[in-house]
Amino acid sequence: AMDVYDAGAFFTLDNLTGTGNLSDTIGVCGGKLYGDHLWSKNGINTYDLHYNYVTIAPTGTLTVDPGVTVLFGYGKDITVNGVFNAIGTPEEPILFSGEVITPGQWAGIYFWGTPEQPAVGNLAYATLEYGGYGGAALVSIENAEVTFTHCVLRYCSGDAIKIYPGGKQAGQAMQPLADQPTQVSWSRLQDIGGYAIENNSTQPVQAHYNWWGDASGPTADDNPGGTGSALLGPVRYWPYLADLEARFVFLP
Repeated sequence: AMDVYDAGAFFTLDNLTGTGNLSDTIGVCGGKLYGDHLWSKNGINTYDLHYNYVTIAPTGTLTVDPGVTVLFGYGKDITVNGVFNAIGTPEEPILFSGEVITPGQWAGIYFWGTPEQPAVGNLAYATLEYGGYGGAALVSIENAEVTFTHCVLRYCSGDAIKIYPGGKQAGQAMQPLADQPTQVSWSRLQDIGGYAIENNSTQPVQAHYNWWGDASGPTADDNPGGTGSALLGPVRYWPYLADLEARFVFLP
């Protein structure tokens, strides 16, 4: 219906209607975002990253409105060096998916910060699916503070969340990021080709009250009999949900 040639441009969209086009979406042609940007719920409500890649600069912030869908073309991704907010609601969740409904269609969302300036991600009531192109994780994290609440991560060909080592050593100007590790709560991680969480850092992931795809909990070395989505590295997954509707919590 329309194209945004530079994702870094500042634009306001509202009360739009698109019908009869090849796709009734807003094409985003890639670019780098500086300053504050909003992908609004505007009537069309779907942003399509078909053409190129989007990067959020260290000084940039991208906020995705509740009720918005973001589609990705083959192999495309978002890199976050700054701040990324995707906070939906139970009534208006946010969807990140592929143009084609198949695992590995798009790559993922990469949170790449520095020890001096960590990237930041806040995701709530958001679904991420069909990523993993080229072996990428649906969400990759290094030197970043990322929180998932009431999210769904599924149908990816690789890992759902992969965390790389980061942070400074103790005694330097800034402490490691262990004070604010990755947090995943009240979320669903299921139907995943790789690990639900692969943590290659020394800071444990706080992953309480999640559904791992089976009532027995995740597949983990310290969870004998667990047949749900697999974990690798330090992940604090107790207590976990023992049913999909979040009515029962398993306490060790």
